Amino acid sequence: MATVQKFLFDRSFDDPDVRRAAERRLDAARARDDEAEHRRRDDGGRSGDEDSGEAYAGLDRRRRASDDPPPPPPDLYTAAQLEAAREEGYIKGHTAALEEAATADGHVSATALRTIAEAVHHMDAAHATHVAGLEKTATRLALAIARRLLPATAERVAAEELEHLVAHLLPDLMDQPRLVIRVHGALAETVRAGVRDLQTTSGYEGRIVVRPDNALGRADCRLEWGDGGVERDTGQLWEEIEAAVERHLREPVPPAPAAAPSATETPPAPPAASAPASATASATVPNETWPSGPALEAAPAETA
Repeated sequence: MATVQKFLFDRSFDDPDVRRAAERRLDAARARDDEAEHRRRDDGGRSGDEDSGEAYAGLDRRRRASDDPPPPPPDLYTAAQLEAAREEGYIKGHTAALEEAATADGHVSATALRTIAEAVHHMDAAHATHVAGLEKTATRLALAIARRLLPATAERVAAEELEHLVAHLLPDLMDQPRLVIRVHGALAETVRAGVRDLQTTSGYEGRIVVRPDNALGRADCRLEWGDGGVERDTGQLWEEIEAAVERHLREPVPPAPAAAPSATETPPAPPAASAPASATASATVPNETWPSGPALEAAPAETA
């Protein structure tokens, strides 16, 4: 849009022909004035009044020519052009507002997505930590349950387990003249009777010797023949289990609580008649203390 300047009335809007005619008349008047001045000087002031009248007439003509009001300036822009410019400005402003709103919405959306991503990352880390804690707790609980149940169960079914082991090995030992079975003294008679029946049913013609060995655990046994043997050592099995648990938990496993004496070794005193059974049982249950997490309770071995 052109810059509007203040009109200083220094521009003529007259018709060129009219302007030139006025200029010619002005020039003629000036020439006549000059000529009259020269004659007046030459004639010594002769006919001064006439020359003065003519001079005044020229001045009057010049004054009338300059006093004519100038015509109004033409319009710089039409109404249609102004309306078009106004419409264009509205469209540009509306477009700029929409772009600014879209940019603001984009910033808000990006900020929200970034916040959500950070929250999900923290939630995932917290969930992973919680799951790892649950896995460790479950492993500790499983070990505590195994320590509480397996020794008692192994002692209770030790004779049956040994008979199954002998029955599994006898078909491969038919050429062996002698088989020695070492078990805990409390199980010697039971194992001897069961093995006698196995020897009869399997057709083994060698000699089977059952020897008591109190150095073995109640759930342990050792089978020996001429050039070989097998051994069941629950202590070593527990060491391997605890080593696997330590590798999984990445922390030391507390030692197993001391088991209560079995019925065949030192029979416990009968509980008082007024004491409930649960109170008697809980009095003999030791605790396992782990490096971290709640303490897990382990029970003594049950009597066979």
